Amino acid sequence: MNGVDREQQLELLQQRMLQIELQEEQEAQEIVRSNARRAISLDENELRQAYEHYDDQQQECMSGESSEAASEEEVATYDQIAAEDEEEDGEEDAEDESGEETSWITWFCSLRENDFLCEVDEEYIEDDFNLTGLSGIVPYYEYALDLILDIENPNEQHLTQMQQEMVESAAEMLYGLIHARYILTTKGMAAMLEKYRNVEFGRCHRVFCQGQPVLPVGQSDGPRHTTVNVFCPKCREIYFPKSQRAGQIDGAYFGSTFPHMFLMTHSYLVPSPPTQKYTPRIFGYKVHASSEYYIGRRRSAQGSTNDDRKLWMQHHTRRLRKNHESNRVFRK
Repeated sequence: MNGVDREQQLELLQQRMLQIELQEEQEAQEIVRSNARRAISLDENELRQAYEHYDDQQQECMSGESSEAASEEEVATYDQIAAEDEEEDGEEDAEDESGEETSWITWFCSLRENDFLCEVDEEYIEDDFNLTGLSGIVPYYEYALDLILDIENPNEQHLTQMQQEMVESAAEMLYGLIHARYILTTKGMAAMLEKYRNVEFGRCHRVFCQGQPVLPVGQSDGPRHTTVNVFCPKCREIYFPKSQRAGQIDGAYFGSTFPHMFLMTHSYLVPSPPTQKYTPRIFGYKVHASSEYYIGRRRSAQGSTNDDRKLWMQHHTRRLRKNHESNRVFRK
């Protein structure tokens, strides 16, 4: 009996829940109808037709009678709207706060791998005197220059896909070589000074430099020789950048002159040299300068030749003789 009573109670509860749900749906529909009457001045007949049409559509969806063609049209419409939204978002991203399209220079410098580069003024690039000698280094010079300055070249349409890619690569090289000259000017140094103060070039790897900010430098002024390095004003040494992306930039885009002229111009930024120096120790004792630790280093720097081996043998022979003579004196 207990089992039967429980089943009856469950059935009553389920019926009661259904009644509550139906009542809530009726109340919700009544609220919707009342709001619709207030918002839209329609007649009772028009409202009734609208709700009947809505009920018919809802029944078709529930019964699965809606046609596949209609669903495909809806999907196609949705995809079209989504594509248009993406295009509008892309156009909005390409526009700055003033509503103008982003220039090639701004786009190129905003790339994550070009964090070390600053934006060169277009007026500086438009002056032919500042670009003297670059036309003989950079291929597709005219096309690359037009691309940097966002100038449409009518002959660009006749280029093949491979040639267009070469023009883009040439534009990157041309901008980098212009950048190396621009950062030696007053405006260029001001832009690099802001980056230096924000520690955008990183800090020195050396422990005793205590996180000294560094400056970008190239070991060569010619392109495609070495990648960019960073110069520490405190220990006066160069290192590889911590950022692997930034470390792929050509060192010629900064040149070998920039960090030293920068510090001469802003002499107040020159730090004092480090006072501490690392001392090698073994079990707490300093390694003697005449030990194999230092002799081996000198020998490896000079190269392991026969003369070095002879010097090494002579050094140890003298030490053995001194020990032998001291033992003889001690025995006497």
